[in-house]
Amino acid sequence: MAESSKSVASEASRKAREELLQALFAEVLSVAEVGADDDFFELGGDSVASIKLLAGASRAGLALEYKDVFEHRTVAELALAAREVRVEEAE
Repeated sequence: MAESSKSVASEASRKAREELLQALFAEVLSVAEVGADDDFFELGGDSVASIKLLAGASRAGLALEYKDVFEHRTVAELALAAREVRVEEAE
């Protein structure tokens, strides 16, 4: 795969992770809209909500650790920190 093809695929993958995380933030925090730069805790998140976020991410095939939510507080940062896994691995 050519370098530009890799970067396009990588960008598409990151964008898909961002969209998934935006939906999860909105669901877990009961907010209507979430932007890529919105901070989980500024939107009302707490430790219990972060566990729900991680569970939803895991069901969707994203591997994140509990500390990631605290270290990478925005959708964009978490999307970069997330590792995609097969859903079977997540269960």
